[in-house]
Amino acid sequence: MKAIRLVGDLTLERLTTERDSDKMKQYDRFPLFMKLRELGWCHLVVECLRSTSHEDREISMNALNSLKPACSSDFQTDGTDGALELLRRLQLEYASLWDAEVAQGDDDGYFKLLHDLSSNVINNLSNWKPKDEL
Repeated sequence: MKAIRLVGDLTLERLTTERDSDKMKQYDRFPLFMKLRELGWCHLVVECLRSTSHEDREISMNALNSLKPACSSDFQTDGTDGALELLRRLQLEYASLWDAEVAQGDDDGYFKLLHDLSSNVINNLSNWKPKDEL
C-alpha cells in the first residue's frame, strides 16, 4: 500500500507540474505512465479495492484518480470485475456505513469521506477524456 501511495503521489505530481519547469523536463525523460501500464500497476490498484481494509481502499481510490491518464481504459472497464463496478459496490457500502455514523450522531465521519471519495472517483472515471499528449 505504501508503494501504491507513492506511485499515486508521483503521478499526481506529474500531472500538476508546470509544463516548462525543470521537474517536468525530468518527467519527460522517463515515460512514467507507459511504464506503470507495462508493469501492471493499473490492475494492481483495482485489485486493492477488494481489500477489507478501509484505509487500503482509500489509498487505492486516491491512486485511481491520479492514475487515470495512464490507466483510463483499464479503469473504465465495467462488469463484475471492473473498477467502476467495484467502486459502485464500495459507494453503496459506504453509504450504509455513513448512515450508521449519522444514526450515532457523527454527521461528518470517516465513512462520509469514503463515500464522497468513491463518488468522486466514479464521476472522474466515467467522465474522463484522455488528452493528446499522453
